Amino acid sequence: MDSPLKTNWSVVGIAVLSGIVAALYVGKVPPALPFIRSDLNLTMVDGGYVISTFNMLGMAMAMLIGTMVDQLNRKLLIFFSFFCLSVGGLIGSLSESLTFLLFSRMIEGGGFICLAVAMPAIVIAASSEKDRSIAISLWSIFTPAGMALALICFPYLEDIFRWQGVWQLLSVLPLIMCGAVAAVFRQLPSPPPVGGNPLQLIGQTLSQKGLWLIALTFGGYTLQWVSLMVWLPTFLTGDLGYGQGTAALITAGVIAMNIPSNIIGGWCLKKGIDARYMILVGCGVMGVCVLGILLVPMDNLYRVIACFCFSLLGGLVPATMFAYTPRYAPSPGHMSASSGMLMQGSALGQFIGPPLLAGAVSLSGGDWVNALYPMLGGCLLSLVCGYYVIQGKRKG
Repeated sequence: MDSPLKTNWSVVGIAVLSGIVAALYVGKVPPALPFIRSDLNLTMVDGGYVISTFNMLGMAMAMLIGTMVDQLNRKLLIFFSFFCLSVGGLIGSLSESLTFLLFSRMIEGGGFICLAVAMPAIVIAASSEKDRSIAISLWSIFTPAGMALALICFPYLEDIFRWQGVWQLLSVLPLIMCGAVAAVFRQLPSPPPVGGNPLQLIGQTLSQKGLWLIALTFGGYTLQWVSLMVWLPTFLTGDLGYGQGTAALITAGVIAMNIPSNIIGGWCLKKGIDARYMILVGCGVMGVCVLGILLVPMDNLYRVIACFCFSLLGGLVPATMFAYTPRYAPSPGHMSASSGMLMQGSALGQFIGPPLLAGAVSLSGGDWVNALYPMLGGCLLSLVCGYYVIQGKRKG
């Protein structure tokens, strides 16, 4: 499908807003977790699974879902995504046991992953060639923007509605987004469906070595970033002595720092700056900051500053990987399957990371220094794979 001569920014804007609404379902759990653990009598590791179960379907089926998107009606799947988010959120708010809560998180996660693999092709279809890297980088801010918004709003809403009421309010937003998507996406052409056997399409996508490296890069990145953001309120209150309200605001600020670097990353790619430097800087700063946060003895203020730097420069990594995914897709019609492969790596990192860190901290009697090992492992994985993604495309 040919690129439009002029970018339809209203479509790009609604796509990003849709992603932000979906990401609220990621961000709504960390600030609610102390209340959920108290109400349902959950351990720290149980809390990690409440977070990571959201990514179970994405970890197992993101690429298959992407292949279905490439063959079916993309816009209908987006409506289905909103429906899953709304219903899952309502069930979660009424849960009185860990089992039902995990079931609701799986439904929400299914909606999230469907939206995440369907939207990038919409953004590309609405973007001109010269604006594409900026449009994709804007799309890539949806997770930190949604998480930050949830963390900022939750403490105030929880005082009025309790966590169950806040989740019920959030379940209305996907239904509102259905109307916005129906109005704005009506005339937008979708990429042509790809014919052939779905298994054949999956095989064609899996044959791209670059997509494997992108998935591993994103998995290593999300293992670090999501794990730190999820447990940062606990770390700030338990080890650094901040109050819950202050910890939530600091965490929201740290998450929000990821947004400008995603946008700057797209701008750098548009200006022709070597993407290898972006990966080296992003991963290098994340690794150094993790050492400062968890290992090096520093005042609380400097640890918080290290958290901000970790998120700010780390955003260069997802911006680069989102931009390189279309370059490795076998065809425009394979875009959702390729995005699904990226999201499968992302979901794997998010699924493993929070309980892995919780387990490492719990086994050491609450010592956060042991969280250093999985964090640095994720950093090294992102650095090596991300560098070879870009190096391989330069040679190609």
